Amino acid sequence: MNVPEHLESFCGPIVEGWRTDPDGKTMPCGVARFERGPVEGSVTFATLGLNSYPLKSATSAKFIRQELVMLARKDEIPGNLPALLHQVAAVAVSRGRAYLRGEIIGPRNPLFTGTELTALYVAIPVYFPHEFNSVDGIVFAWLVPITTKEAAFVSTEGWSKFEDILVRENPDLLDLHRPSVV
Repeated sequence: MNVPEHLESFCGPIVEGWRTDPDGKTMPCGVARFERGPVEGSVTFATLGLNSYPLKSATSAKFIRQELVMLARKDEIPGNLPALLHQVAAVAVSRGRAYLRGEIIGPRNPLFTGTELTALYVAIPVYFPHEFNSVDGIVFAWLVPITTKEAAFVSTEGWSKFEDILVRENPDLLDLHRPSVV
């Protein structure tokens, strides 16, 4: 099964796609929006084609074939979400390095207008069934928008402690206006 078929088996058909950035420049991979997500009322966005770039692991000599996933509420899809996914994928390709669980991307300015979310946390896509996580040696990394305080906590205390808090507090990680859990 190829990546689009795998994603469609969990997320429904592709309903929209992008291959260029807002300036019309062709990106190293595409981004697609799928009909649904793993949570009621959600949709899935994913890169398509990032896996064609073997990306080195920061912790071993291993090369990783990877695609990136983000989730959004159907009624609150940030207009810049596809561009953000393109940008994060382009950085992975330019640096030649995969994103690993627990890695923080940012923080920077708010990722989405009117939110406190300034960074992305790289996670296992736990909102999906375990079978979603990989196909044909390609792994999926879930980019979770987080606050500056959360990013600082991960940097100082480690991703494992952060994930323990997420399990204990069970915040709505699709809520773009959620308060920080730390």
